[in-house]
Amino acid sequence: MLARPLIVVLFRTPQLIEYAKKQKQLNFKSDIFQLGLVFAVILTNNNPLIPTDNVLSTIALNPVKVIPIKYGDEIV
Repeated sequence: MLARPLIVVLFRTPQLIEYAKKQKQLNFKSDIFQLGLVFAVILTNNNPLIPTDNVLSTIALNPVKVIPIKYGDEIV
């Protein structure tokens, strides 16, 4: 069995799934989606992707949690 790169499991995108299924070519939308996931992890310490054992399954997202900030009110 081949090992899957961790980045693919943690930050997979709809475009990567379509590419892996040989349905579409990759484009910049995949990069933007991944960047949004990275920002969500940085700001909330939580990856919004719902974990799955099947890397080629449809993407499902949890709502982004409240962003904790040090001073003032929380950003919702």
